[in-house]
Amino acid sequence: MSTRWCIVGPTHPYRGGIPRHTTLMAEAIAARGADLRVITFRRQYPSWLYKGATDRDPDQLPPVGFAPDPRLDSIGPRTWRSTALTIAQAHPDVLIAVWWHPFFAPMYGALLRQVRRRSPKTIQVALCHNVIPHETSRADRVLTRRALTPVDGLVVHAESQRELANSLLGPTPVLVTPHPTYPVDIDARSRRRAPGDPTNLLFFGLIRQYKGVDVLLRALPMVLRERRVRLVVAGEFWEPTRSYTDLVDDLGIGDHVDLRPGYVPDADLMRLLSDADLVVAPYRTATTSAAVEMAFGAGLPVVASRVGGLADQVDHGVNGLLVPPDEPAALASALIEATAPASLDELTQHARADETIRTWDGLVEDVERFVRLLQDDTHPT
Repeated sequence: MSTRWCIVGPTHPYRGGIPRHTTLMAEAIAARGADLRVITFRRQYPSWLYKGATDRDPDQLPPVGFAPDPRLDSIGPRTWRSTALTIAQAHPDVLIAVWWHPFFAPMYGALLRQVRRRSPKTIQVALCHNVIPHETSRADRVLTRRALTPVDGLVVHAESQRELANSLLGPTPVLVTPHPTYPVDIDARSRRRAPGDPTNLLFFGLIRQYKGVDVLLRALPMVLRERRVRLVVAGEFWEPTRSYTDLVDDLGIGDHVDLRPGYVPDADLMRLLSDADLVVAPYRTATTSAAVEMAFGAGLPVVASRVGGLADQVDHGVNGLLVPPDEPAALASALIEATAPASLDELTQHARADETIRTWDGLVEDVERFVRLLQDDTHPT
């Protein structure tokens, strides 16, 4: 008998790396012929909390193989109770709760406990993108512990997240499995560069202090002394844009930097990836990065900080380079090395290799094996 799955988390039409992850994982489960239900939000964030223009992407194509059920309100306790009852009445074999921020702790804490009472044989797994946030507090730890205590196990994409989960939740079983690679609809091999063209560097995603875009900008003048490069920074700024435009002006690099504030729709992102030669992830802190896996999906090497799960994603000297965080000189040296023609060709070749690409079906298989182990431990025969 096939496994009956229920996933609770953001998916279509919400935008960003976490909804994209949920959607692709659910599509991989559905493609295996499993009994699957995906419950998502009718309201993910209250307007006062979300700093972007909107958390939805009206241009997204519907998912393949499942239809999301938008019934949860993150600040609506009645929807938590009704959702828990709906799940419990279906008695799924496994419930996956997508976790990334303690703001959702009251909702998940209530929902998971109610499902536990009504459907005790359902294996509950928290798929944690961030066990705790990048900018954290003592309250975040308390809320996370409270929300995730009911689960039977956790799935993370970085060894550092396993260590953090163990420090918060004690002996709860944790599966570490690689972050899958996002499929990118471009032909990277058709990319052509004329002699003398600058090497195109790309940063994309939310611009927040921990992402280290200012570190990248401070590194650029050192790179420009050795290489002809052009940098595109594309994404929604969750900090004052002026601080970055002023920094560009102060450094005198305006002719080499293209700041593109605002959400980047998929069609525009595909064009950016098509034009890029190298993706830069200069984060100060990180779990794992969806941008890194999108870069690999596009056949692009990555220069990233050696923090958190980025060191698990990037194979130093093979499909990219790793540098210490928050050090512009070290980042500049790596970019100079990576953009040397022979080095860039070699890194790009490895970024396109099968060893770099991690499949969504592989993630589902890892989770299936983990769930079977949890079932054996929780309900021994």
